[in-house]
Formats: sequence, structure tokens, C-alpha cells
Amino acid sequence: MSTMPVSERLNALAESLTVAVDVKIQERAARGEDIVNFGVGQPDFPTPAPIREAAARAVEAGATRYTPPGGTRELREAAADYFRERGVPATGATTVVSCGAKHSLYCGMAAVLLPGDEVLLPVPYWVSYPEQVKLVEAVPVEVVPESGLKVTPADLEARRTARTRMLVLNSPNNPSGAVYSPGEVEAIAAWCLEHDVLILSDEIYDRLVFDGAGATSPASLGEEVARRTLTVNGVSKAFAMTGWRIGFLTAPEPVIRAICKFQGQTTGNPAAVSQAAALAALRGPRDVVETMRQAYQRRRDVAVEGLRGIPGLELDPPQGAFYVFPRVEEAVRAAGGSVALAGKLVEAGVGVVPGAGFGADDHVRLSYAVAEERLTEGIRRFREGLERLVSV
Repeated sequence: MSTMPVSERLNALAESLTVAVDVKIQERAARGEDIVNFGVGQPDFPTPAPIREAAARAVEAGATRYTPPGGTRELREAAADYFRERGVPATGATTVVSCGAKHSLYCGMAAVLLPGDEVLLPVPYWVSYPEQVKLVEAVPVEVVPESGLKVTPADLEARRTARTRMLVLNSPNNPSGAVYSPGEVEAIAAWCLEHDVLILSDEIYDRLVFDGAGATSPASLGEEVARRTLTVNGVSKAFAMTGWRIGFLTAPEPVIRAICKFQGQTTGNPAAVSQAAALAALRGPRDVVETMRQAYQRRRDVAVEGLRGIPGLELDPPQGAFYVFPRVEEAVRAAGGSVALAGKLVEAGVGVVPGAGFGADDHVRLSYAVAEERLTEGIRRFREGLERLVSV
């Protein structure tokens, strides 16, 4: 019997390492193994009670039916207001709601990229960027910083070709937690304008910044930049709503109309009850967001202090998100790559994500979105696991 063929497009698609690592850790945990899971990239806090209660009321009121493909009018307006809080020009008509920020990113790429267009991806990048670029038949181009974890216009220029169409900028960054300063964003935006390069700005962590840092949105720098920028945000990280799957994107109105058509023929609308919950989050008080942000900052400090002094480990302390991204070149080399290293660390009772998935094989990512006592224990296991491996 012949087997059903799978499309070349999907056969070539890489598995998400962040998802794959978490699945394996959960399998081990289900067998009774004690694994400190630094792999999962989501808040460990529950969705705040007022948001859950609003969702329950919405279901009783009939939020169980189709909505417009681009989201309800009320949520599009609320999302536009959320963008404007960061200086990004947006209206309900220039904002679309999608099934998570990941979906927003893909829809944005599908709306503006042509086959063969090249997309610049600063290293380290989130694992899904290159695969989404490939899915729309464009070409991902890695941009490795000359130094540190942030790119400069010179780094971008070194990778620019006649086919360069878009830059994906992620600040605060997943996996590094790096935050581009206002001056750095201005310089990058100016380079993009000079060379007619679109910006896809992933700002999903922009409310989770530390030490007084602020995340600067390219689209806030003026009308000329805004006309060439697609800005993505959502409720998953700041409001602890990962499973509700609500993201949103703002861009010039023709792009938004195209995305609404695209969603209408693919996903349909985001879940009605999730939209009601997201509306409650955006329109409600933000004190719980600040409480979570402060908790992440404390955990960041615990993580950085615990990692200091580990032989062979280098770390740029993060200014945002909830990740640390240490460089552990010697341990990676001893293990035979960051994927193999992650496997050996699971045996030591700690789960991390290999840097290979982020374009930086000499690093690993640890999420500190875990309780502080588990964070301390996990870093102890991480240290011991590295030391045993390097000492062999």
C-alpha cells in the first residue's frame, strides 16, 4: 500500500526545540522524575482572577459564536490603545487580532513577503522566526553580532543584499533578555529607512523590563518609520495568558485588510471567549502585571547571582523578558553540541533549551519563570551538571 505523501514545505520544517524540550521534560515528570523545568517559556502565574471571571461572564452572555476574522471591534480598539501606550500609532482599523502573537507574526510575514525575499534575523532569534520565513517561501538570513547579543547597523549592512526585504527585531529579546536602547533602535530604524527594509517588531515582552529600562518601539519614532513597520504584541506574557491564544498586530491599513482576508480563509476568528478575556485584561487594572514584573526582576537577580562564578560560563544579565542565555562553550563542546548538552542536563534533573534553536549553539536558555526555591535548586543542579561534564 502506498503512503500518503507529505508536502516538501512541511517536511522541511524544523520542529520547535522549545516545544520539543518541554514535551520531553513533561514525559519524564509524568514518570515521577523530579525535573526543574527551565525550558518552558511561559509565566508560572495563573491568569488573574478578574480576567478569568470576565471570561466566564462572557460565555454566559453568549460569547460562543463567530466574530469577525480580525477580531471584535471592541478588542481591536483596546489593542490599538495598548499599542498607543508605547507611542505606536494605531487605530482599530489598523489593528488585527490573531490566534496568539506567533500567529500575528506569521500573518504579517504572509501579508508582505514575496518568494525569495530575504529576512534578516539577528542572532539569537526566537526559534519560530526562520521556520515562519520559510513557510512563506522567503529566505531567513542570520545576522551574528560583531560583539555581544545585539546587532548594529554595521552588522546588518554586512548581510544586506539586493533581495533584503525585512528585519525582524525582538526587544526585549527571547532568548537573551537583551533590550535595545532608544539610540540603538533609532540607528537601526534609520538604516532600514535608508535601504528600504521593512521592520517586523516583536514586542511581546515589552511590559516585562527591569532596572528602569524601557523597550523602544520602532514605530514610535515617527510617521516615516511607522509606515514601514509591523508591530506585534499580545496578552500571553504580561498577563499570564499563554493558553488563551490572543495576539495582535498593527500596520498600515492595506496590510491589515490583507491579514483579515487571510485569517478569514484559514483560522477564521480567534476564540470569542478568549477575545472577551483579552478585552478584560487590556481594559482592567494593571497592578497584577506590575506585581508579576517585580517577581521576575527578583528572580532575574537570583538567577544571575547563582550563575556567577560557574567556571567557563559567560552571561550578559538580561534587562527584560524572563530568560537568561549563558554562553557555556566548553560544556557544549564536551557534550557534542547544545542539544546533547540539554539531554545530559535533563539526566542531572534540570531542563534547559539548547542554544542551537536560537542560532547560537554555544549557549543554552533558562527560563526563570519558576518559583524562587525551584529556581535556586535548578541552578544548583545546572552548575553541578556542567561541572561534572567539563571535568570528565
